[in-house]
Amino acid sequence: MRTQLRTWARPALAGVLAAGLALGASELVTGIFASGPSLLVAVGNLVIDLIPQPIETFGIALFGEHDKLALVITIVIAVAALGAGLGVVSLRGVWIGQLGFVAFGLLGAFASARSPLTSFEFAVLTAAIASATGGYALGALVRLAGGETPARVSTTLSTHTPARRAFLRASAAAAVIMLGTAGAGRILIERSKALAANLGDLVLPRPETPAAPPSAGASPDVPGLDPIVTPNPDFYRVDTAITIPLVDL
Repeated sequence: MRTQLRTWARPALAGVLAAGLALGASELVTGIFASGPSLLVAVGNLVIDLIPQPIETFGIALFGEHDKLALVITIVIAVAALGAGLGVVSLRGVWIGQLGFVAFGLLGAFASARSPLTSFEFAVLTAAIASATGGYALGALVRLAGGETPARVSTTLSTHTPARRAFLRASAAAAVIMLGTAGAGRILIERSKALAANLGDLVLPRPETPAAPPSAGASPDVPGLDPIVTPNPDFYRVDTAITIPLVDL
């Protein structure tokens, strides 16, 4: 069992990195062209639409205002786990794992095309770039990990060879590129959203006459009934989407 785990370790890492590079590529493309939500957000919105109402209500009650963040983290973990699985099955043939990335691309294109803020052409383009990036990275990393067959990998992974060092260097480079593209893409996406809404030009006027606090009778003393004014620390907004449209102010 321990030998088998060693055999799977590097291909699984290759799959995780390939999946991360695919997500990073989709974030960067979306940020550059500023056209609707990224594939990650689009898939998250699809999950929100398909998830049963009791589970959604439970998630809101459990995580509160952080429910969308929890969903995104869950999706990222699920993508990483699926990427690891694709890396392992690629030991029997890299094309199998690459076919899995094509399937992920189709799912992402479908989820992205559902958004009214994204054109069908851009949804397909982003998904194609993401799946091509992931598939290419998977093939390159799995081959560096020791080959495409379990027999070859089992003998290669247990030795400290130049191939092993090459895999570690390639994995480190892939991790840096993954974080760089995902971070840059996210920065560009948030910047484009702020520019589209002209948030930098927003100046709220000060009220000439501040509103008076509610009278004592405004909040009936009824067990289980919340007061009419919610304290600022307890107030948060619950949306039905991970990201909300920003209207030009």
